[in-house]
Amino acid sequence: CAELIIGSLEHAATVETRQHEQIADTCNVTIDLGDLNIGNVTARTETIGSLSYGAENGSVAGPAGSFLIVRGNISVGGTPGRKLLGDSADASVMGLRIEGTPCLLNATAPLIVFADTTRPGSASIRRTGGGAVKFQRTVSVPFELVAGETLFNGNGSGSPIALNGGTLGGADRCGGITSGSSGGIVSPGDGGGFGVLHSGFIVWNAATTFKVEILNATAGSGRDQLEATGTVSLGNAALSIVEKPGFSIPLNAQLAILQNDGTADATIGTFAGLPEGAFIPISAASGGGGFLISYHGGDGNDVVLTRVPAPTGDPTPRLVSFTVGNPDGLGNRPVTAIGTGGPGTSYRLESSVNLQQWALEGPTLVAPATGVLSFTSSISPAVRLKQFFRIRKL
Repeated sequence: CAELIIGSLEHAATVETRQHEQIADTCNVTIDLGDLNIGNVTARTETIGSLSYGAENGSVAGPAGSFLIVRGNISVGGTPGRKLLGDSADASVMGLRIEGTPCLLNATAPLIVFADTTRPGSASIRRTGGGAVKFQRTVSVPFELVAGETLFNGNGSGSPIALNGGTLGGADRCGGITSGSSGGIVSPGDGGGFGVLHSGFIVWNAATTFKVEILNATAGSGRDQLEATGTVSLGNAALSIVEKPGFSIPLNAQLAILQNDGTADATIGTFAGLPEGAFIPISAASGGGGFLISYHGGDGNDVVLTRVPAPTGDPTPRLVSFTVGNPDGLGNRPVTAIGTGGPGTSYRLESSVNLQQWALEGPTLVAPATGVLSFTSSISPAVRLKQFFRIRKL
């Protein structure tokens, strides 16, 4: 057949291919209201041209080990409803194999994929349309995200992401994330909920936004977090902090919003307008004050927010965070000290090995309107185990 249409606006239908039955490899399948079942035989393979979900509910399912091969595109339209690819209740997973180069996955309505998704050769997926597509199980296909929301709630470590206008999210993992000229949004979590998204390397640009929703300090259940493996290059991307109703972060709490694996590679660059130690205000409705940002937090290369009160004009210096980075070839380690003081007042960072004689470390700083002070220095192997630091008002 050239085209198979399942159901209509008024009448649901189910099509099931049996042991010796086969849909033509070039047949374009449209599910307007109903279901396509890939037979009752384990390890059954069914090949079709394109797959379309029409006006109402529809699903595609198959027994354990069965495969649906889609040679063309996948489109999802109509009203939001039950549009499934694979069976959510089936512990034995069917497979979906994408053969388009690329396969255009155009979703204007939501689609949930419960199938393990793979590809042969150079096949890939290009995501368009304003709907949300959730991949709930393993997916190993390169993606270009042009529009809509694509969520990885299963193991997508084999799926590198080219971000070029769409939104990437989920609460499991994806491959490396590279921003194209149109950038896009990276927002961990399962479509409005909180989550921890794991990724490969990160190479972002100024057209990219990292969106982090925060309710409390617990990663995954109370706030978003991204955990990257490999190079992390922020490329002057925008950082968007969303305070959720009931926002509750205690003073001095530290939130690692982006964890860079290990300690061998520094986080490269900063978010737009947010240098090391920058102050990010929190709304009065959420308690006021703000966050200080550091790109050397955690084990030395994580992006960490520290909750602080609003600047008061009090000239008394306060140390907010102190981080030690990785050693260079001579064993010297960089240190970063973030503190607060009175706007317009001068301060300097000093060190000592005995708490009696103090030496100047770096230039004197004048606290800006935010009151935030950010000092950098280094410690050598000979003294680092007994070296002390302080911020002193001049």
